[in-house]
Amino acid sequence: MNRGTRICIIVMAAVLMMLVPVQKAAADEQKKDIVIVIDPGHGGSQKGAEYNGLLEKDINMVVAKTMAEELEKYDGVKVYLTHDSPEDEMSIKERAEFADKVEADYFFCIHFNASGNHNFYGAETWVTSYGRYYAEMYAFSEILLQEFEEMGIYNRGIKTKLETDGTDYYGVLRRGAEFDIPAVIIEHCHMDNPEDSQFLSEEALIRFGELDAVAAAKFLGLKSSETGVDYSDFEVILPEEPKEPLQNDTTPPECSLVLVSMDNERQKAVFGIEASDEEYPILYYGYSFDGGEYFTPLRRWEAGQAYVEFELDYSQCVTEHLTVVVYNAFNMGTVSEKVPLEEVQEQIRLLENTLDNKASSSKETALVIEKQTGGELYLVIAALCLLGIVVAITGFIMDMRKTTKMNGNKCDKA
Repeated sequence: MNRGTRICIIVMAAVLMMLVPVQKAAADEQKKDIVIVIDPGHGGSQKGAEYNGLLEKDINMVVAKTMAEELEKYDGVKVYLTHDSPEDEMSIKERAEFADKVEADYFFCIHFNASGNHNFYGAETWVTSYGRYYAEMYAFSEILLQEFEEMGIYNRGIKTKLETDGTDYYGVLRRGAEFDIPAVIIEHCHMDNPEDSQFLSEEALIRFGELDAVAAAKFLGLKSSETGVDYSDFEVILPEEPKEPLQNDTTPPECSLVLVSMDNERQKAVFGIEASDEEYPILYYGYSFDGGEYFTPLRRWEAGQAYVEFELDYSQCVTEHLTVVVYNAFNMGTVSEKVPLEEVQEQIRLLENTLDNKASSSKETALVIEKQTGGELYLVIAALCLLGIVVAITGFIMDMRKTTKMNGNKCDKA
């Protein structure tokens, strides 16, 4: 090997040795930790919802800390809380700026819900109306709400809301997008409704935080060397990114009330509600005996259905009108036309008469059949008697002929 060849080999080896750390650095860069910021909603003087001695800012913190502790068990994840005490007070701008400062990849805002009339229940999420931020957080929300449903919580859906100028209504979503950080608001359940009260214990709050972490881990395809959990192959379905901002719901649902059937013996009547909505699914229904002043606690509307039935004891109807209400996922409600109970009772009487007439008709038919059956029996008996008479007469005639023939023979022999 000549001197020139040796020099070339040495130079090439040196170049390769220089490339190895560069490639390793590039690989390390690709394995950069995913940075997650969790924001316990409210804090300080911003108490959030209050009900039965519970403050939203307090229970938000329990859920947020649990979610952070659970996510820290996964590999390649760095987790931050915007604040770690319910007494800390931060503006929405400060929360978003904190996420930007730590170079957050995702922003999860923890909340609980309440309604003015304390009549709604269930969990929902709010996402931005724009681009990839919508698509990514919609996919995460589907995973999360499925986890909540398995826990027994009613699914109120994934929602967007815009200001009149077309920007996102919720500041954390709007500012998250400004900093290029997909953000989501998680409304875990309603603090002020008996349907959700079972999910407000300390044990349930911890479970919420665990499920938030599980949903995030599934969405991000994380795995944990500590626990052995591996979601790296979990399938995430991203919806199409909206080309235009998704608009708010503008139309309430339509509904009507019909009498379906009655059971006079049990004093029960079955009513049906037909309802539809072009924009948001229908979630609840209830009915009222006082013309709409007071409605029964809202019941769950079966997902994807345009019709539901309910049964009531019409012997207890002492007011003048019956009416129903339905609500869509955007809390827009529609009350049906008031149906005078006199009309309902008249319809019930008509149904009773119809059923009675059918029953009477059936009895008369049975009687006729019985009479016809009896007549046919008499005819059979008469026919048999007649046949017997014919046979007897025929036998008598044949005997007479035989006797006559025998007498004739006797005369010939004589």
